[in-house]
Amino acid sequence: FIDGLLEANVNFFHFPVYDIQIQDNRDFATSFVDDSSNYIIITSPSSVHGIMQNLSIKDLSNLQAKIISIGPTTSKEVRSNGGTIFYESTAQNIMTLYDSLEKELINS
Repeated sequence: FIDGLLEANVNFFHFPVYDIQIQDNRDFATSFVDDSSNYIIITSPSSVHGIMQNLSIKDLSNLQAKIISIGPTTSKEVRSNGGTIFYESTAQNIMTLYDSLEKELINS
């Protein structure tokens, strides 16, 4: 993308406006029950790493909870870290995800 802008002689500024930092969440780490009857919704690729850090796991390959992803980019990151996607949202919007997931679970 940036190369295309340069080739088109487009003047632009590229600077970060925020920094993603993984936070330790003791409540999550102590409350999470890894069981096949549980679900975990992952809303961004960086959340994948936050989950692994907080659960002190090297990857998602042994996670028994069903993984729900907000979209293809997040799903790709889950898979690249050994996880399996139970459900992927068709729109990258949390309310759409909740609505479609509710319908999916009711119909299954």
